[in-house]
Amino acid sequence: MGTRCDTTVEPSNLVSRLRLYMSKLAPQPTTWHTSSSKPFYVPKDLETTTHVFVRQGPARRPLQAAYMGLYKVIRRGPKTFDVDIAGKTQTITIDRIKSAYVAQEEPSPPNR
Repeated sequence: MGTRCDTTVEPSNLVSRLRLYMSKLAPQPTTWHTSSSKPFYVPKDLETTTHVFVRQGPARRPLQAAYMGLYKVIRRGPKTFDVDIAGKTQTITIDRIKSAYVAQEEPSPPNR
């Protein structure tokens, strides 16, 4: 038959050992998570792009695209872009935009 491990611990001894162990514990140091200490990722192509897509808000219908348009960039700021949307200038934060890559048309060869 199997052997039975009979370990009995005196409750007062267990409590004193537990108190000693808990008194040695120290909390982890906290850290500050601010955007001013470390800049967030901004794609390099946003600095030169001529057109952007704008992310829609969180309330979307099913199967609706996450990004709208192909909008022309009017002005760039450090955290915002001014974008021409339907003939009106709107200021959009850079966390809501994505670069658009527009193929340039090749000039047609002259007729001979």
